[in-house]
Amino acid sequence: MKLYIPILRLLRVIGIAFCVFFPVIACLADEKPRVSITIIKKAVGHPASKTVAGAENGRPHTLFATLENLSIRTLPEGTLRWTAVIRKYPGGLLKYSGTEPVKSLRSFQSSEIQCGVFELDAKPSVTILERDRIDYEMVYLIGEKEIARSVSTSNFAALMQKAESMTPEVVIVPAKPDDAAAPKKPADEKPASPAIIGAEKMPPAKPARPTEEGAKPGDAPTPPQQPFDFFNLGGKKPPAAK
Repeated sequence: MKLYIPILRLLRVIGIAFCVFFPVIACLADEKPRVSITIIKKAVGHPASKTVAGAENGRPHTLFATLENLSIRTLPEGTLRWTAVIRKYPGGLLKYSGTEPVKSLRSFQSSEIQCGVFELDAKPSVTILERDRIDYEMVYLIGEKEIARSVSTSNFAALMQKAESMTPEVVIVPAKPDDAAAPKKPADEKPASPAIIGAEKMPPAKPARPTEEGAKPGDAPTPPQQPFDFFNLGGKKPPAAK
């Protein structure tokens, strides 16, 4: 009897430890990451026009995708690939698509990502307000591996094939070939002096006259000095001596 009681206590402790540590061990053994995707539609502006009856035209809306990491380990950076199909009232399908970067998510961390902006119309009916409808598909990728997917309706693939794509295509313009290289000038060639405005109206320069050796150009030759003559002030010659 005394030996039976410790055995029961030991089995009880082992059972409690198994219940506590088994979920943790199971999560660590699971290599596939678990991510939840929640989508919310929000209006982000005023309608472009509104009638007296209450009809709205061109009211911008967007989709907010909240990604939450439900795994024990941290997930690296990834990509959210989204596609939205607008069911126009009363008819017509428009498709928008794009990709958004997703930052690294720690365990049980979430991130909210905005996906596109779409213009919706609304028309009041007798009982309800009939509005354009948004259907979507969200695919969370890490590298090329798909981690999670969220779809609003089961026939989304058929809607996407019938819808008119509204995503502009990127046109790659080929680069023009470089122009022929200009011929290289010799290294000893001096650059030409700039033209003088009005040079065609200026008179030609006169050649300089030769000057005597030792004389500076522009200086006139000085006459020889004569002795002072009092009788020859007026240019008259003195009377001859008898």
